[in-house]
Amino acid sequence: MRNGMKRFFAGTLALMMVFAMTGCRSNAQTLGVEEKEAMAPIETTTPIEHIDIETGGWSAAETTELTDGQRSLFEKALEGLTGVVYEPVAYLGSQAEAGLICFLCRATVVYPDAQPAYKLVYLCEDTDGNVSILDIADFANADGEALAGGWFASDDIALPEEVKEAYDKAMEGLVGVDYEPVAFLESQVVAGMNYRILCKSTVVYPGAETGYAIVTVYRALDGSAEVTDIADVALGVRAEK
Repeated sequence: MRNGMKRFFAGTLALMMVFAMTGCRSNAQTLGVEEKEAMAPIETTTPIEHIDIETGGWSAAETTELTDGQRSLFEKALEGLTGVVYEPVAYLGSQAEAGLICFLCRATVVYPDAQPAYKLVYLCEDTDGNVSILDIADFANADGEALAGGWFASDDIALPEEVKEAYDKAMEGLVGVDYEPVAFLESQVVAGMNYRILCKSTVVYPGAETGYAIVTVYRALDGSAEVTDIADVALGVRAEK
């Protein structure tokens, strides 16, 4: 595995993810802009930096499979929203004290031949049972470094056999952190294939909390596979500018 990956795994053992934010606040004024923007595929695999950390903390979901109740809550919150179709595909976690919930969604602009993209949709449920959209966020990059070619969102978050095979092969021998695939996000045609997979991540240490990371796997033409990047995903609503 390349030197950058070795440095990452060493650093991972010393770091723990922090998830937090203050109570509900509305970002509804920004949604109109996001709905009108074309949804380009993710262009980097750098760590996500959009966290407003103050008090409390996010907890990763024990199971990411959606329940009927979570689907109903999502539909209630997004009722009347136009311009983009948001399909919830996984429940990622919550900030229980503040009534905050995060979903992974497949979003498609209502426009011919629009390219879908995966988004993080944050909802807020108050004590009276009212639910509203708090934020809709990209898997944003921190330094703007782009990979060659284009990324294309998957039609289904389930890992196809060839992606699972490449993932399993690439992760052989990886120690220090356990990664559990949650969603197949994107693919990219290169001299071979690149795959991006959202995973639960847990440092192998007693009492370690579970978080999320995007694992990028490269599958070569000869069938070999390797991990080329792992980017931590910190759940949290973007701080207001």
